[in-house]
Amino acid sequence: MTPGPVEQAIRRSVTSGARLTTPSDHAQFIVAEISEQYLVLLLGPKQARTPIPWAALEELGAWLPGRGWETVGQTYRTSAEEGTVDGILKKHVRRATANWVVAVLAEARLIDVDIRPLRVRWRGR
Repeated sequence: MTPGPVEQAIRRSVTSGARLTTPSDHAQFIVAEISEQYLVLLLGPKQARTPIPWAALEELGAWLPGRGWETVGQTYRTSAEEGTVDGILKKHVRRATANWVVAVLAEARLIDVDIRPLRVRWRGR
């Protein structure tokens, strides 16, 4: 299967082993693996292995363009607020991942980030 535009941009900009920092709370995390099906992140002090399906990232890449500034809306619950980055991601991953995914998308220069409140705007390439 041909990689989508979000996956292509991430593969060009981010490598396995990269250490990134979240924009809002400056938490460090590691990009553990960039596989055919997943972007795998190691999150938190215990470095919880968290696979993010490319389908989730491509869905964000289809949802964000033309919308202006959108709320990230990360919650530490399995439910999420509709119409937020967290809401899109929780359709695919039942864990709070939005803050970390935002850092990856920013590193790939796909989004602009505003941290007060945490929100993003599609930049694209």
